[in-house]
Amino acid sequence: MSDKVTATESTKFTLMKKSFKLLSIFALGFVMLLAGCKKNKIETPESLPASPNEPTTDLLQVKSNEAAFVMADCNSEFCNMICNRFTNIQNSLDGDQTRMVIIDKSSVQSLSPEQWTELAKVFHNDGAIIYIQPTLQDLADFAMQVRDAVFELAYAPDEVWEHLECLDYYGQFSEANPDLSSYQYEVIAINKDDLYIMSNLNDYSEVMYTYELVDQETGETDSIAYEYGVSGDLTTYRMGLLADNLVYWTNNYSNDKQDSDFSKRIEVDVPVTFNPNEFTSLNWGSRTVSCNIEYTIWSAHDLGRQQDNYVIKRIIQFDGSHLNCGPAEPDMWWVDKNDKPDYYGPYLNNIQVQSFFNGPTPDLTNWGPQNQMTSTSYNSNISWNINSGLTISASPGLNIGGGVTINKSITTNVPDLRMEVWHNTNIPKYEYAITTRPIGHFLSGKHDIVAGNLRQDISMEQYYTWIVKPSDGVSYSFDTDFAATVEFLHATKGFLQLKDEYETATIYHKGKTVALPAPPRAIQEWRMFCETSDQNLINFISKAYERYFYDRLFQVPAATQNDNDPIDNFIKNFEKRLNCDKDLWRARGFTGDFKFIWRKSTTTEVYHTTNFHVDP
Repeated sequence: MSDKVTATESTKFTLMKKSFKLLSIFALGFVMLLAGCKKNKIETPESLPASPNEPTTDLLQVKSNEAAFVMADCNSEFCNMICNRFTNIQNSLDGDQTRMVIIDKSSVQSLSPEQWTELAKVFHNDGAIIYIQPTLQDLADFAMQVRDAVFELAYAPDEVWEHLECLDYYGQFSEANPDLSSYQYEVIAINKDDLYIMSNLNDYSEVMYTYELVDQETGETDSIAYEYGVSGDLTTYRMGLLADNLVYWTNNYSNDKQDSDFSKRIEVDVPVTFNPNEFTSLNWGSRTVSCNIEYTIWSAHDLGRQQDNYVIKRIIQFDGSHLNCGPAEPDMWWVDKNDKPDYYGPYLNNIQVQSFFNGPTPDLTNWGPQNQMTSTSYNSNISWNINSGLTISASPGLNIGGGVTINKSITTNVPDLRMEVWHNTNIPKYEYAITTRPIGHFLSGKHDIVAGNLRQDISMEQYYTWIVKPSDGVSYSFDTDFAATVEFLHATKGFLQLKDEYETATIYHKGKTVALPAPPRAIQEWRMFCETSDQNLINFISKAYERYFYDRLFQVPAATQNDNDPIDNFIKNFEKRLNCDKDLWRARGFTGDFKFIWRKSTTTEVYHTTNFHVDP
């Protein structure tokens, strides 16, 4: 049989469609006459809720029993919300006991040297510091002061090396983003593994509203209109949800951290706030959906190819349950300002995300998912191997050979959403969109109930690798554009049109910047030894200061071969340790003057001399 459709068959098909339309219209009139009582019941405003039954106060749904110390003035409502979630508030700052410290700029400026020491202990002991309303420059300055305080504690270098590189990273964050140095965040929380960022809650995001008429028979869009506005204000309840997210992070970061693969994890809150009144006839207040973007970043420098490798894993968590989608029954609608049941929703329509590298044009490799996805699950693996690689967290003395390998499983489960991806040369863009829109059934006065993920929690994962030829000593960053669209189904006013009206709000978050931890791009080899012929002293130093690699070659990662900051910091830390150990030297019978020599393995020239004196 031929697959072609003849002109006669086409005409018959068209006539059948027209006849069906006419029959539908006559049937509609007949049904409306017979079903008048049912129709009146649906339109009775008293039987319908005016809006979702949402609380008006902070519910304090997430709390923490971690020992916390509050130094911030808490002049803002949001700061008080955070503090109210910590139930184990300490009377003093004890670096060995305190796990969480809440500070602000005024408290940082008034810290005593003793308090800086205790803050350094909190950081060293896996605690977190929650900084209220800092600028990016505030964070950088704070990190550098904590770094100095960590040095003052005179820990062994392998105990604090990753701490110091982490604090350096927070300082680099501002350097990599000079245009944002004065931007004030609502909260930045840090520990030695993770960074949690929440943008200023008073910022208004750009919102685009659309009004779209869709023909139920053909699925075609007949008309569409666009209008720009701003997001709505946060209610106390909605601000509480964001505070819940932060405290949830403080409760869980230590269980989730990557403790062996030298990664850096960063969480960015991008709350989706919109005002239904701007694009519907509903008499509602603003709505906020908690949305979190989590980045896990691995960085390494390939010494053979002289190139940086940045592996980025991104998880988007969108809490659609906060949309208050409804009504829950298919024959119920939200009441508009004219007391008519017209609306069903809001529910998720789509999510889009795209990141841009700030710096030289990168090569994109090993990225995924790479193809369109319509199934309910996508599984892939990150497999990343660099010969002669050097990780960001390489400690002094760690001899890296045979390359760096990362194997991570990526599982994305997004039923009811269609994923599309655009390569765009080096900027992968992902869009997760609704597969089946709900439609209105005009004969029965009902509507479809949207699929579960469009009104509940959803998690989406992607990963990719950027490779660049770096400039010496340069740190890079990337920007992320994120957009989420929420939608209402508006009941058709003219039933004979057989059309549905969809009203949407797209909330844009543009240019969310994340600094990339710059990998050390060189390996320096050094030697430290004491000028002495006393074998007992040599044995003592070899045992007591083995962590300082006495009298043997050790490696120090650095930005370049000429970068002396890492070895200077290493020597400074060693000298502080010596001064703390004078009683130990005396107890072993070693008093007088001693000289330690430092030099590179490639030269006989002395780089630094440490003179050490112990009184009898």
